[in-house]
Amino acid sequence: MEKEKTMAPKPFPSFALALLFASASLGSAFPAGQATKQEAMEAISAAEESSKGTFLLIKEADREGGNVSALAKRFNAALELLDQARALEAESLHEQASALAQEAERLFDAIGGDAVALRERAAEDASKRRTAAILGAPFAAAIIALLAYFLARFWQKSRIRKVMGMRVEEAGQR
Repeated sequence: MEKEKTMAPKPFPSFALALLFASASLGSAFPAGQATKQEAMEAISAAEESSKGTFLLIKEADREGGNVSALAKRFNAALELLDQARALEAESLHEQASALAQEAERLFDAIGGDAVALRERAAEDASKRRTAAILGAPFAAAIIALLAYFLARFWQKSRIRKVMGMRVEEAGQR
């Protein structure tokens, strides 16, 4: 018996042409990599606004007692990107300026999210510390009271032993 060979249908060549046509028409509608001065300035302004909001979030996290040193380092790195974007914009390199400003804005947004999480974690930790202090204070007071009681008893017993260990002498016999 002879095996029948089945042939897979070949892709229709017009499908490839249709994809090529679609990509060409979309490419002309959206010019690739041509950022204008206005777009670059808008990106820089958006990054500046994002930096202000992020700074306030970092301040709130610090106020709650969070360790914001890592956030501050990342924030400074994002500010450096923003400064580079401004410098590129001054040199009329709008595309690179826009890209750096957008990257800085993404960093500011990520740092802001981390600052919110840090603030919540710091508030939760502070709440736990307060709860531990409130619950631990009566326990500590009871331990101190018991310790004071046993020390007073020990001191009293030592005085009684001292008195009981004295010899009785008559006043005139010396």
